Order: sequence, then C-alpha cells, then structure tokens
Amino acid sequence: MILSLPFFRAVVAAPRLTCPLLVQVMDHDDLTPPGPAAALAAAAPHGKLLAYPGGHWDPYVGEGFDQLVPDQIAFLKRTLGAPAAR
Repeated sequence: MILSLPFFRAVVAAPRLTCPLLVQVMDHDDLTPPGPAAALAAAAPHGKLLAYPGGHWDPYVGEGFDQLVPDQIAFLKRTLGAPAAR
C-alpha cells in the first residue's frame, strides 16, 4: 500500500467522489502550486474551488487565516447543516 502512494493521483479518483469537496488554494503558492488542486476541484462532481491572494504560508496566521476560516465554516454549515436551535 505505502509503495503505491507515489503513483496515486487524486484527480483521477475525483470524478467518483460523492461527497462535497472544498478546495482552497493560494494564488501565489510556490510550494504547493494551485493548478493541480484546481483540477481536482473541477473534476469532482461536488467540488468547490476558492482561490485567495497570497503564498503558501499566508493561511496559517493573520489576514490569510481570517479569510479562509470563515469560508471553511460556511462550507461546513452548508454541507452538514446548521445545528437546530435549542
């Protein structure tokens, strides 16, 4: 199993995904280029791509974090449904 990992291509499996998929990329990411992730989101039947300005490390702190997290929460609320009021 572990030996086959380098040959796995998520974009090939993406069309078979039945669950919603959120893919967030940074436009100027030089460590993890956004192109393959964008292709994955496009190939998934329920894929959603959100792109943000910035580099690889920007989502982890500060303004980048403040941009991405609300979109993640909104995606989860739409996907899982908001909890019922008590």
